[in-house]
Amino acid sequence: MRDHFSDYWLLYAFVLFSGLLTGALYVQNDWEKKRFESSCRDRGGHVESQSRSYLVSAFDGNNRSYTYTATSTTYWCRSADGTTLATRKD
Repeated sequence: MRDHFSDYWLLYAFVLFSGLLTGALYVQNDWEKKRFESSCRDRGGHVESQSRSYLVSAFDGNNRSYTYTATSTTYWCRSADGTTLATRKD
């Protein structure tokens, strides 16, 4: 009788790889956001942001629907007089 791991090793490897990739992308995005904020302050500006949420619907092959919430955030680097110096989107 085979053990559980040898039956599902490819699934476990995929889940591990997906988790590591997701974590790496999260860290990279956080690093880029901090770099944007630091660059903005170096230019004498301040950061403003606005987030928007969207409902996203999907259907599977069995006529079941799923609804997800996606969030998009826009960051602006503004000078003291309100001029936009740079923009960044997540």
